[in-house]
Amino acid sequence: MVSNLIPPHSEVVDVCCGDCAIAPLLRAKGCRYVGLDLNPFFVTHACARGVDVRRWDARTDPVPTADVIVIQSALYHFIDRDRELLRALMEKARRVVIVSEPVENWATSGSRILRSISRTLTRVEGEIFERRYTEHDLRMVITSVAPRARFIGANRNIIASLPVEQVK
Repeated sequence: MVSNLIPPHSEVVDVCCGDCAIAPLLRAKGCRYVGLDLNPFFVTHACARGVDVRRWDARTDPVPTADVIVIQSALYHFIDRDRELLRALMEKARRVVIVSEPVENWATSGSRILRSISRTLTRVEGEIFERRYTEHDLRMVITSVAPRARFIGANRNIIASLPVEQVK
């Protein structure tokens, strides 16, 4: 779904790219793709597959400029500074920032086992991220930075397109 929002031949930066699942879809559209991730396993694995991925730490490293900047299923890592990060992404995007974030997942499950698995799988450098967004909270965060953001989807996953001229 996110790849459908990205125009062909765009320059794309994928923040917290993980396994770079979107990269082949974008390359097929003639896009120039750069993935950024803190996890050295993801970086090494993607580079071995010929994907341009760089080790990147949102706490210290600048965001590269691109036509489109994407962050998928990772904004919750920055709940305490989400607006700051979104503004930084919007300052570096020439056209749009696309946010795709789950609002219902294992981390918020009523099952202790699923919550435990989720905490293990989403750990970054030993840090556990237990907090997640509700749909309402995610929409509030995004609209506080981009009042005219366009929202797509509901229930389990929210996708938002934040035009860069909307930076507050």
